[in-house]
Amino acid sequence: MGLPTCDSCGHQWSWKNAFKMNFRFGGGTRCNNCGEKQYMTTKSFWKTWMILLPIFLIVPTFIAIEIAAFVVILLAIGILCATPYFLELSSEEKPMW
Repeated sequence: MGLPTCDSCGHQWSWKNAFKMNFRFGGGTRCNNCGEKQYMTTKSFWKTWMILLPIFLIVPTFIAIEIAAFVVILLAIGILCATPYFLELSSEEKPMW
């Protein structure tokens, strides 16, 4: 498990570019090294969003009832920062559904 690499040239993406890619729906992002458009794989999309979904559902609940909100928020930020490491890239755009 590491940062994603370009499917065309093998260049390793930066954390910042991979993080942005996780929240880009449709369209791809060009590789900074070769300029080839890269897309998130379907497997990567579902893996990332199944990790993020509980954060979006649970964090507001804990904040609303004020149970260890600080700890829950720190955990959520940590998980969010780890999402680029789950990203896999492909040169072909495939449907996410």
